[in-house]
Amino acid sequence: MNDQIEEIREERQDKVSKIFNYFSAIMGVFYMVMGVVFYFFPFTESFDTWAKISISVVLVLYGGFRLKRALWS
Repeated sequence: MNDQIEEIREERQDKVSKIFNYFSAIMGVFYMVMGVVFYFFPFTESFDTWAKISISVVLVLYGGFRLKRALWS
């Protein structure tokens, strides 16, 4: 009985980790897209150019970091 429970726990843990990796990859792409959107869309006209570039670069780098971490884990 205990072996069956342990087997079920391992299967559940594998499924949860796969779902977490997919979600993390999706969020990485989302942050990268938001970095590009933040720079090019007109709702940021009131921001200084360097502020827009800085925020966009940080979002793209963070998205790349999350995507790398999701793909290599």
